[in-house]
Amino acid sequence: MNEPDGDRSRVRDVQEGEVRRNIIDQERKNDPTKRIITFTLNSDGIVLKKFSRSVWISCMVINELPRSVRYDSNNIILCSVTMGGTKPKKQHFQSIIVDWVQELRQLEFGFYISPPNFNGNFTKVHAYLIAATLDKPAQALLLNLNEPTGYYSCVKCTIQGKTNMPTQAQLLN
Repeated sequence: MNEPDGDRSRVRDVQEGEVRRNIIDQERKNDPTKRIITFTLNSDGIVLKKFSRSVWISCMVINELPRSVRYDSNNIILCSVTMGGTKPKKQHFQSIIVDWVQELRQLEFGFYISPPNFNGNFTKVHAYLIAATLDKPAQALLLNLNEPTGYYSCVKCTIQGKTNMPTQAQLLN
């Protein structure tokens, strides 16, 4: 497992990021040998107009895997697949997220695995979700925000925003 260093002057892999570093430092205060892995969540949807269907897939990757294999289909953790005539409603998706949160809390407490190089022996691992990669519609859905085109839709601020309607002259140009 790569250990983060303190140099913030260059772009690096998520394995060396501040959030991961803080979790490792905090968790290893009491147990310096604690095995920790971290996840990055991705959620995105697609509308299949030909079939009048919408598919939303949410999955996670294990950040500690080398980048060369991190995104291989065998290493992707499927969290949910939602299908319907339209994008999932926020209320429905929030009920799915409640299940994710319960599962993630259990993973933080630890679980046992038997890696191939452990000769059948088990080791306890603790897992933490540290990041998510989301486009604006997925961000609104997962974080229960207004849609990206609506008022108060920014995750970082509380500015209402405004709508600029083009004039007819602007539309003709």
